[in-house]
Amino acid sequence: MKITLLVVGKTTTGYLKPGIDDYTARLGHYAPFDIQYVQDARNTRNQTEAPKPTGDAEKDAKACVDFMVQTIEETDFTDKAAQENLEKTMKSIQEEFETYYKEKGEDAYKAFDEAGKKASKEIDLEELMMKKVMEAVKAAGVDLKDTPKEK
Repeated sequence: MKITLLVVGKTTTGYLKPGIDDYTARLGHYAPFDIQYVQDARNTRNQTEAPKPTGDAEKDAKACVDFMVQTIEETDFTDKAAQENLEKTMKSIQEEFETYYKEKGEDAYKAFDEAGKKASKEIDLEELMMKKVMEAVKAAGVDLKDTPKEK
């Protein structure tokens, strides 16, 4: 008998990961066990792939920011490879859109740049990423009060 757990919803929250890992390890001793993550159909922000430039600067900037927020939310910051993948993904999206709008001309690039700044004001990506990192640090049980301070 093989057991498959279908998981729907947000399972990247810091306190859930240790519980899932513990459950997986315990159950694995008794029967083959597998976890399959199912995308929540009700979550309209979920995108299966990175956005592509459409030529509408405001829509493109909003799509970029939404995709980056989703990617940050889904990244497991306890995993170094996942962090590196996040950085690569964000950089490649930014480069793709900048190249597209630069080729369309200076006015189009300025419009995209302004729309990007406007969309970024609604949510601070760096603050969101730092929040996720701090959640991962707490989940790992690291006490930042005990770490030596740099001079």
